[in-house]
Amino acid sequence: MKKIRFFIGSSIEELANERNELARFIQGLNNKYVDRGLFFEAYFCEETSAAMQEGGSQKRHDDYIEHDADAAVFLFFTRAGQYTLGELDLARRTFLSGRRPAVFVFFKAVDSVTAATEEIKKCVEKVGGEYGHYFKLFDSIDTVKLELLQFLVDSTGGLELKVENGKVFINEELVENIDAGNVFAYQNNPNLQKLKAQIAALLSRMTAASAKGDAAEMLRISAELGEVQKTYHALEKDILGMLKKFADENKKGARANPRRMEALRLLELGKTEAAKALISQEELDQRAESLQARKDLADRSFADEADEITEDAVIRIQALRQDIGNANRFAGIEAVYDSIYQAAQTAKRYDVLYDYASYLYDQKNYPKGIRVAERLKYLFDDPDEEVSEKDKAKLFNLLGVLYSDNKDLKKAGPVYESALEIRRRLAESVSRSAYEPDVAMTCNNLAILYADNGRPGDAKKLYLEVLEIYRRLAETVSRSAYEPDVAKTCNNLAILYKNNGRPGDAEELYQDALEILRRLAENVSRAAYEPDVAMTCNNLAGLYMKNGRPDDAEELCLEALEILRRLAENVSRAAYEPAVAMTCFNLALLYLKNNSRDKAKELFAEAKEIAAKYKDVNPFCRQIFDRLKDD
Repeated sequence: MKKIRFFIGSSIEELANERNELARFIQGLNNKYVDRGLFFEAYFCEETSAAMQEGGSQKRHDDYIEHDADAAVFLFFTRAGQYTLGELDLARRTFLSGRRPAVFVFFKAVDSVTAATEEIKKCVEKVGGEYGHYFKLFDSIDTVKLELLQFLVDSTGGLELKVENGKVFINEELVENIDAGNVFAYQNNPNLQKLKAQIAALLSRMTAASAKGDAAEMLRISAELGEVQKTYHALEKDILGMLKKFADENKKGARANPRRMEALRLLELGKTEAAKALISQEELDQRAESLQARKDLADRSFADEADEITEDAVIRIQALRQDIGNANRFAGIEAVYDSIYQAAQTAKRYDVLYDYASYLYDQKNYPKGIRVAERLKYLFDDPDEEVSEKDKAKLFNLLGVLYSDNKDLKKAGPVYESALEIRRRLAESVSRSAYEPDVAMTCNNLAILYADNGRPGDAKKLYLEVLEIYRRLAETVSRSAYEPDVAKTCNNLAILYKNNGRPGDAEELYQDALEILRRLAENVSRAAYEPDVAMTCNNLAGLYMKNGRPDDAEELCLEALEILRRLAENVSRAAYEPAVAMTCFNLALLYLKNNSRDKAKELFAEAKEIAAKYKDVNPFCRQIFDRLKDD
């Protein structure tokens, strides 16, 4: 049993509701995690013993802070009493001596600076000035809860914290009794609030379109809504990353950088322009160039200075990520990474180098991403470097994806296999729940590679392993999180079975995938899942055509064609018209075999017209055009 101990200090006369809510929250975590070997102990400052003891109850508080607590959390509102300040000073001195606890200080927000009491003003000056300690504001105790969750994740390892649609998850499991919308950094981010308003307006428009029965308008709105929600989720993730930087900086105590702390404070308040101005690109360039020039002339290490530059760069990247109205933000992010690439290596900031390679993958700059990832692998391979198995597997998987998408298939296999070997071992020996999703991800990537390179037996074994994991996770952890993965894996395995003479097994899997995808399109997002419904309909229709079931094939082709025509008309012609052409062609062949020549002729003409537009950029359209050009 791993026990994590919190000391919660505040004025006894106020914030009682907040303390009680924290107590209930921690008890809720224990209800979930105690069976998994984790127990969270909360010691509140008002706890005293009825028995007399030497030194009184305050000695008991001090002993807990100095010898037991992993983290000490202090809450202030209008009062900053001498006992609470004494406990804070003790916690800070204990932390600075190189021992526990980590120290967190929160001030409850008031309407204005003038509304703060003189007592609190002096406390703020003491904490931020004399102590040089970063503090946070909160309106809701949910701000404190999220900080505690981040501490738990950092302390335990193998857990991942996520915020999505205002909900908080640990390893895809919903955390009860916390709303990220109440957390100060989310609450005060103007871009997040703007996106939230856009989502609400789009949902209102969709309701109105639904009431009118306007399917085309609903689809257009759904497509726009999907893009806004994608941006919203990315910003939620970026804000959580910023809060993680808060926590990392807080751990440094007196070594924390005041300017970075100020930039983080500005980001917490949603002031991205001010944060970017505090850490400018010009200054980063100058410092990085100066460091490299001096490093080239000297034989000593510049690791500390390089780490300072890299840390500042990470804050600037956070600011650029959140500056969603800036059309040049992606170029700006890459410029920051390029500027500090050598500094990050000097500082051994391998996390930043990984983020750079991952960012380049997201931007589809595969050759450059490969160069960065291969450089990081070279650094990891140094026997003198202490690199965690988890980080190695994460890098190997990313490198495999980069190689695959860049068509370097011979290089992709070995790194995928290395990642899978590590992740299976971690799932077996460390935490099944923490590492099984990673096992499934790498199995899937390697299975795709095997299937495409003439190893169907190996691909089948991996797909079955993936399917077993995702079905169990959908059943026991979260249907909404893992059912899309179940559907995708069913589709992949069905294609493998169809191509290797197992049509019955393929049909069953296609049907499973189609049932899930239709439900997701109906209940979650038409824009997100209807393209997959159309693809699966086409796949299953092709199977029925080969196996003498023309009526079933026709029904599925017509469903796919209706969806794809609508998507081409209302979302993107370039994205969906080639699929319309392919479906028209397949359905025309079916009609031709069944002597419905007029229907076939009409569909062939539509397929030919579309294929002519895309024959130079789409291989399917080229094939269709070549077959129909002389007809």
